[in-house]
Amino acid sequence: MGLSSFPQGILQLSYTVFTAAIFATMWGLFVPFFFLSSYAIEETHFSYTLAFYLLAIMNAASWFGRIIPGFVADRLGRLNIFVFITIAAGIIELCWSKTSSHPGLIVWTIFFGFFSGAVISVFAAGFAQLTPDPRLEGFCQPTH
Repeated sequence: MGLSSFPQGILQLSYTVFTAAIFATMWGLFVPFFFLSSYAIEETHFSYTLAFYLLAIMNAASWFGRIIPGFVADRLGRLNIFVFITIAAGIIELCWSKTSSHPGLIVWTIFFGFFSGAVISVFAAGFAQLTPDPRLEGFCQPTH
């Protein structure tokens, strides 16, 4: 098995660094999806019903985050927008522990939902932009 059978997109430094960055981003991005309801119940004393609706609120905001930044990325650059939304999502996630009221946590949920949805949707376009030949992306190999 020679180097010719190895996925050529991975041999590009920019592609490999972007892959590592996506891995690290996704590692922390989904933590609130799993722990938001329990945080709301234990720390801000939400009712059980409203605490579980926070996940639905986050996913609803995520829908807008998956659509709107894609249009902006077409104008300002996919990687430029990806860097901005990833930093914004990280800062918003760090603000999570400072929310102590019901309205504050609901607003936080909306903002984090929007930016987490944006991260999920824009990173795929970033991969496509980094590889000059789509046949070399990932494990897709050109057929001769």
